[in-house]
Amino acid sequence: MDISSLYKVDKNTKVLIDTNVLIFVFYPINSNKNKVDHYSMSLEKLRENNSQIFISSIVISEFINRWLRLDFEKNFQNDDKTKKFKKDYRVSDTYKKTIKLILKTIKKIYKNYNIKNIDDCYSSFDIEKRYKDNYIDFNDLILIHIAEKYNLKILTDDNDINKIKKFSIL
Repeated sequence: MDISSLYKVDKNTKVLIDTNVLIFVFYPINSNKNKVDHYSMSLEKLRENNSQIFISSIVISEFINRWLRLDFEKNFQNDDKTKKFKKDYRVSDTYKKTIKLILKTIKKIYKNYNIKNIDDCYSSFDIEKRYKDNYIDFNDLILIHIAEKYNLKILTDDNDINKIKKFSIL
């Protein structure tokens, strides 16, 4: 399904990108072709229409950490010996190559989609209020908070976010 068939997408459209979208589109080994295609097309449509695309530090952090964990699990662990992420992997050549690739990919994402950083508004985040009726991940609550503060839509594949807010793009 094309994003423009669900939402009016133009230069006035302001979107916050969630980590799962970046993983689907940019992680090199992704088996869910439908989601890869859907989110690739969605990002492309936003770019073509000069939409305003934003990303927060929490998304970059999750993207880096998730990619590293996936790489660790798939390419570094073996049957002979269980290895430790920090002790074994982070000092390895595999880690060094992977982090270089991740940083290169992040640079490409920013450049190709004209993405802008956005403040996470944590100073105005009320953790007790946010968790009062919502039992979802902290990072999801922060994304919702950012979207509300800046009047943004969220491009996400996260069902928890979609349950709470109608402004999410799915």
